[in-house]
Amino acid sequence: MEDAAGLARLFDAGAALLLKRPSHGLLEAASLALPCLAEPMLEPDALPLALEDWSDLFFSPRSGRYLPPLESVFREGRLGGEAAWSARQAYEAAGFEPARLDMDPLWRAIPHPDHLGFELAFVSALLRCADDDAAGAAALHATARAFHAERIAPWAGAYGLRLGEAGRSPLYRALAALLQRLAAPLPG
Repeated sequence: MEDAAGLARLFDAGAALLLKRPSHGLLEAASLALPCLAEPMLEPDALPLALEDWSDLFFSPRSGRYLPPLESVFREGRLGGEAAWSARQAYEAAGFEPARLDMDPLWRAIPHPDHLGFELAFVSALLRCADDDAAGAAALHATARAFHAERIAPWAGAYGLRLGEAGRSPLYRALAALLQRLAAPLPG
């Protein structure tokens, strides 16, 4: 069982892998965060394959492997559905601004509040704030657990399974496994 800081790091890793274009630096960071797959992620052909996956999976509907990491698309079959509205409400209530996250400009150009990367980053932010605020820790943990149970747990594992089937690179297969792990209930 991970402590809150370790769990926050895993959520951060998932968010980064979803929000950032693959680079040598991202592959190195992923290999540190997910040591069981470090060797394949650092092979010479790992970056070109990860870049191909990134484009085909997240941005190319004609690829035959298109799997946008958007909750409303995955769960509701449409863009900007109830999931997007609900996520935006939760962020506003907590003062979380997804636009401040480090992300690829392509995601910045089409900011969907129900992007799984934003959702993972939000849970991480709540867990980190709880570590820094002893008086408010219980409320922050409760908010993180509730958001996770409502917004992440119902679909991140299934999305991870589909990502693992569609992804060809070690990077996105590692992300698929991580998402399945992050779909598990948060410790209470």
